[in-house]
Amino acid sequence: MDRYTRLTELGWNMDLLRRGTVLVVGAGALGNEIIKNLALAGVGNVLVVDLDVIESHNLTRSVLFRASDVGRRKAEVAALAAVDIEPRMNVRWFDAPFQTTLGLGALGNVDIVLGSLDNIQTRRDLNRACLLTNTPFIDGGLYFLDGDVRTFLPPFPVCFDCTLTQDERDTGWRRWSCLGILGDHGAGVGPTAPTVASMVGGLQAQLALKYLHKDFAGPYPMLVPNGVRIRFNGFADEYERWDLNRDSECPTHLSVTSVPISPITSIPYGNDMPAVQLLEIAQAALGHEAYIELGFDVVHSLHCFQCDRIEAAARRRGALGIAETMCPECTPSVCFECGHSVAKTVATRPDLVFPEKVDCAACFESNPLVLRDSQTLNRIEPGSPALAYSLAELTVPMMDILEARDFEGQKTMYIQLDGDRDKVFGTC
Repeated sequence: MDRYTRLTELGWNMDLLRRGTVLVVGAGALGNEIIKNLALAGVGNVLVVDLDVIESHNLTRSVLFRASDVGRRKAEVAALAAVDIEPRMNVRWFDAPFQTTLGLGALGNVDIVLGSLDNIQTRRDLNRACLLTNTPFIDGGLYFLDGDVRTFLPPFPVCFDCTLTQDERDTGWRRWSCLGILGDHGAGVGPTAPTVASMVGGLQAQLALKYLHKDFAGPYPMLVPNGVRIRFNGFADEYERWDLNRDSECPTHLSVTSVPISPITSIPYGNDMPAVQLLEIAQAALGHEAYIELGFDVVHSLHCFQCDRIEAAARRRGALGIAETMCPECTPSVCFECGHSVAKTVATRPDLVFPEKVDCAACFESNPLVLRDSQTLNRIEPGSPALAYSLAELTVPMMDILEARDFEGQKTMYIQLDGDRDKVFGTC
């Protein structure tokens, strides 16, 4: 018997699995279990995205990490461990935020997306990208001894954003930590169990394997339920499953229209191309007053009204921390009373939102903060500050699809950055 005998006896088709491409966003406890199971099943191509590094507390919940890996990137270590399990697997890893790493063209070329995240906003952005590209999205989450899986498949009668309250959307950029960083209401977030991570990650991987077989005439149908939540209650030791309901006021459903499969103009350039060069391509097709929609806001400069200093910047709105918006000239660098770093104090206060002062973390003395006003842009157009940057500097991800329009908005074209295809998929 060969390596895959028991899998083929299940009715799985190994040629189909080897051709499959799965994107895993998040390489922590859940991501470890997902990646491990995809490797054991012989899935041929896996993309792993995670911006974090391994810490010692990860070792009790993450099967692919070892003590010698502390300080290394989660995505890299998980990817290399997967290849150790399945040497023929093509695994690509990215140690950066999903939003600035993989664009719509990349999402449109994977078979399914598995989310194992601790960040509501990243889940929302991933959900939106999946709706735009008609890519199936299976989300997983952990909390204490509980875990749940939610399935969102084309044509997306319900999506992840439908399951959120407006308060959750508003505070979405706050990352929850298993170490107990306090949220808005002072409620500590609890730890998660490796046993539940194994159960939830295993279920996500199994649903992905079944989805890859959706058109395969096997010995039995491999169906994936759409728009359901499967929850494991670890305190009562029972599973529950119910249908999710669409929110008629869901901002994603109200604002997202799928990117048309055709026509899309593919260009042999990556996101390292100058923004002005991309604008010239759009102008050649749509006229000299054409412009390009980025689809997000970019902070291009920071202005302090107290000292009138202007500093160039290129960061997405929402990814700019308070410490970065503080004016280095007008904000004291250390506490007036004890000399403790003000920046370090701010780093310990994730709950601060545009404060005028902060209490020192060492002596509790109040220190003033001078925050700079941010100037934003969301288009590449004639005369725009965006023309001074490359697309990558504007945080346009690899293989993104950008919409260009003529001045009157009557004509449009979709441009895909195909120059990054090898960086994203390698030998897929």
